Amino acid sequence: MMPPECAITGEDIGEDGGLVYFAHTESSRAWQARAESEPGFVGHPPNAVWLSGAYHDRGQELSHLTWPEARRVLAQEQA
Repeated sequence: MMPPECAITGEDIGEDGGLVYFAHTESSRAWQARAESEPGFVGHPPNAVWLSGAYHDRGQELSHLTWPEARRVLAQEQA
């Protein structure tokens, strides 16, 4: 697993953050299939992203999108 650092700010996610699972991409589906088929496979799912504070809340609202799509929305909202 990746350390609990916000994918937007790079800071610790704090008490109000958490892991958000976004919609799968082709590569995350392939990762998932490999994880399920290989005994002992470990790693961080590519569609699971640590987000802090308001980013976590908004990320949950956007979880129907892929992470790249959600990241673009979050970036547009910051501007």
